[in-house]
Amino acid sequence: MAEESARRNSTGLPRASPARHPSTPPVILASMKLWILSGALLGGLAVAMGSFGAHGLKAALEASGQAANWETAVRYAVFHALALLVVGLLSGMPQAAGARGWLTVSGWSFLVGTAIFSGFLGVLALTGTRWLGAIVPIGGVLFLMGWACLAIAGWSCGSGQTDPS
Repeated sequence: MAEESARRNSTGLPRASPARHPSTPPVILASMKLWILSGALLGGLAVAMGSFGAHGLKAALEASGQAANWETAVRYAVFHALALLVVGLLSGMPQAAGARGWLTVSGWSFLVGTAIFSGFLGVLALTGTRWLGAIVPIGGVLFLMGWACLAIAGWSCGSGQTDPS
């Protein structure tokens, strides 16, 4: 009886078992978790930035002529937050076993690209420091690399193709 009650939560219902398939290696779960968590946090940050720009910073951004830069930074952060969620979901699929290296490169490219592109463009919009605009394209190149790697990963899924890892 004591063993039975230990398997129940405080409401008397059976405890939920871990949501992992017994054959899913922990490294794959960690990869999924990294990209899904990164995408979710980045998406929340982008929504907060958009809200702050539309309300708290609107007058200042319009007065300095930087509203378009702020909006672009937010828009690209949202796009790539969604892309990170896709990378996370794909990385856990058994059909993606041969594409996991491509997915990892894609995820890091999206994450670092967003930090550089949206981060520096946002700081440029807030400060007007023009030289930051020279760094922003590095993030854009990382975005392109991420999308290319995601396309290769998609092409490789289920085909037995090898990946870069």
